[in-house]
Amino acid sequence: MDSKHRIQLSTQTRLTPRELSKWIFGERHYRILLLGEDNCGKTTFLRRLKFGEIGEQEPLPTRDLDIETVNYPASYEWSIWEFRLQCGPLIWRELTQYTLVVWLHDCCTEEWPPWKLHSLLDQMVERGCRYIWVGLNKQDSPDVSKEVVQKARRKYEEEFAKYKEDISWKVLTHKLSSKTGVGVFEVLEDIYQTVKKVNLEPVKEDKWDKKGTVLSDVTDEELTTEQLQHRIEREITGDTFDPDTFWTSFLKGELPVWTHYTYLKALYFVILESAKKKNFCEISEDFVISLNRLRKISPQLFGDSETPRAYIHAPFSRCLVTFWTLQLQHGIRDYRMHTMSADLPFREEFSQILHHSPSLINTYLWKNYYSFNPVSRPRDVWSIPNLRSLPTQTHYLRDPATVPRRSKGPDRLTRYAFAVIQYVRNMGAAREPVVTQALVALQQATMRARTIDPTIESYSETQAYFWIQIVHAALQSLDEEKGLADTSKMSFEAFQEIFRLKPTRWKEYYSNKVWNSVAARSQFVMPDLKPLPKIITALPGKETIRISELIPELPSAEELTFRVKMACEELTPALQNLGPPVLSHAHLLFYLYKRFTQDTRQTSREKLESRARELFSEVAGPMVAGATHRKFWIQQVGVGVSNSDIGRGHSTFPEFITNNLHLVFDELHSICYGPEVWNSVDAVEKILDPDRRRMEAIIDTADANTSGSSK
Repeated sequence: MDSKHRIQLSTQTRLTPRELSKWIFGERHYRILLLGEDNCGKTTFLRRLKFGEIGEQEPLPTRDLDIETVNYPASYEWSIWEFRLQCGPLIWRELTQYTLVVWLHDCCTEEWPPWKLHSLLDQMVERGCRYIWVGLNKQDSPDVSKEVVQKARRKYEEEFAKYKEDISWKVLTHKLSSKTGVGVFEVLEDIYQTVKKVNLEPVKEDKWDKKGTVLSDVTDEELTTEQLQHRIEREITGDTFDPDTFWTSFLKGELPVWTHYTYLKALYFVILESAKKKNFCEISEDFVISLNRLRKISPQLFGDSETPRAYIHAPFSRCLVTFWTLQLQHGIRDYRMHTMSADLPFREEFSQILHHSPSLINTYLWKNYYSFNPVSRPRDVWSIPNLRSLPTQTHYLRDPATVPRRSKGPDRLTRYAFAVIQYVRNMGAAREPVVTQALVALQQATMRARTIDPTIESYSETQAYFWIQIVHAALQSLDEEKGLADTSKMSFEAFQEIFRLKPTRWKEYYSNKVWNSVAARSQFVMPDLKPLPKIITALPGKETIRISELIPELPSAEELTFRVKMACEELTPALQNLGPPVLSHAHLLFYLYKRFTQDTRQTSREKLESRARELFSEVAGPMVAGATHRKFWIQQVGVGVSNSDIGRGHSTFPEFITNNLHLVFDELHSICYGPEVWNSVDAVEKILDPDRRRMEAIIDTADANTSGSSK
């Protein structure tokens, strides 16, 4: 190739080193399951591999599953799946001859052997999964000696020796600490060298259906939103059944035709029938039973040419049913967010849900989530999507007014910084410890948000701290002003009206190279253009502060995550052991949660209602002195426990409150009650209905008034 062509190639294609390596050598994709006991450092290990430096504090526990992709070297791609061991059945399904396993051991624990390791090794042998690495983590802890590490290594080696030639194992000998990052990449290097040495085949995509025929290319077409809407309109026009008639016909097996549209409609009705009673797995199981009954009653129904082959040639797959159950639940949630309805939609609103989420009508939507055909998997299992994340916490039951928004605008960091500094000023707290917690909370919230929406910008400690410093400097100037209204209740909009901080202000202090550098993501980097200011003055003419009179909105997920972290910091062991009177909002939430979940067997709606009535006569304190106030917070925590398995005694309080972020907003009542009603004398003496917005409850107002009449 002459110099002219070389120049053209470099200027036209502009390949990155990774793209060039992939172009020359191809790309090999492998899957790693990252396992270990709770709190062994899996999440920190995964974040280290993906992002490098991540700060000093540990991330929040993973609820079920977390997935990150790492390239090392450029032509090797590793999908690392972090599971909690409580997800055993899901883990076993992902064990194949091509799967690699990393087990992290917590050297700080004296428990041996890890009780679920035996099950894992047995499942690996049964499913032909051969390769496992053990990393002895937390070796940097003060109470972990060399003797402790050697003892743990020896016990693992003794355990693996029982499996002889069935498993290829290695207990890594180098020092490992997810917290400091020592030895983390050495684990991946060892895996890479082993894979290259044994020439292990990469993960293969299964593009075959159960009969062995390749799926038609027609099913791969990318339908436009307009095409999907046209298909929906055509289906709705041809649907002559009213909701009750359709449901009866489905149960009796008397439907005239079976299409993807009728499949979704029947599943939608099943979801509504089971709402608040069953989780998504149980709903999917019910629908599989209904479908098999329908096939038995009306076998001719499935011979229609309009019926997708995926619903004919294979038994009704629980994997496919579960996928569509989750998709519909997400569709219901999005529709409720659009309408801001306090109630679940009715049967008659099925068409509106399709119009709002037109991708549902795409029969082969699952191909965006799976590299294999889900109907080719065993009929009694659900496989987690391996191409895109599909959250199982759909929150479709939750009132949209309690769902925190994801801030993505240019003022996202400025708004968050304002909330943090206002907290410091209003609470009279020391600034630096709170800011440290705020940075950790923002990092965690950003990482969680990016698992669902990868368009959200990555966390940068420099960018976050810069805006915290800028907002702090601006609010400092207000302390010296006279004649200004109280700033403690000032809205962000009022703050911006005074200072007009532009999203591009950072360019005064940082060059683009430093601002967007990799180093700036993991730690604070000092400005390279000019020092950060200690004070920022208000714009001329802004002599008064306008306090917002709008109905308060739920803060962003980032701000609520920060409040959760501060609430958990406040809950000392001594405070957790105190009963009524409750001394703070965090104490109130913890006490109610503890009482609702103290007996894990009592999780039915009726039991929760009974506990709520007991709490109405039991809980006391300045924040719940009024009957309306007491009932409101009991209801909110009770609903949070009722609507999710998180909280029913199956998790810790931090996990529960992280899954119900809205509860930490101590002004949540303002979404439902105006100040005239909330602060009235009547609200102290009796329970008043909301005057702004009705919210879900687990006991009726009349019942609560009766149960609390003696108080």
